[in-house]
Amino acid sequence: MQNDAAVEIYRLQVARRRLSRLVSQVANGACVIITKHGRTIAKMVAADESVFALLPQFRVLRAGQSMTARSDTAIGLLLALIDRHIAEQPECLRFVDESLLLRIDALIQGVAIDLDSPLSAADE
Repeated sequence: MQNDAAVEIYRLQVARRRLSRLVSQVANGACVIITKHGRTIAKMVAADESVFALLPQFRVLRAGQSMTARSDTAIGLLLALIDRHIAEQPECLRFVDESLLLRIDALIQGVAIDLDSPLSAADE
C-alpha cells in the first residue's frame, strides 16, 4: 500500500453490505479498515503481486476440497505474507511467554469449537 493511499473506516455491519464496493476501492489503491465495537478487526489492502510471483505454483483450496489436498505452496504463500508483515510492521510482534500460554489455556479450557457451524448474530 502506498503511504498516500486513502484510508477509510467502516463498521462490520456496513462493510458486509458494501463489500463489493469496498473491494473495488481497495483495487484502486484505498485502504479499508473494518471495526467491530470500535476495535479494528480487519484491514483490506490491494494484493502484492510480487508475493504471487515468488510462488508460481500457488493454488487456492476450493470449497469441498479436503485440507490434505492443499498444495504446500499455499503454506509457502502464507509464510511469505507473514514474513512481509513482520518486516513492515515489527511493532506488532509480541513475545509469547509461558504466562501468556497459561492465560490462553485458562481462557479456552472446556470451550468446544465446531468450525463447521455458522456464527451466531452475536459473533458477527
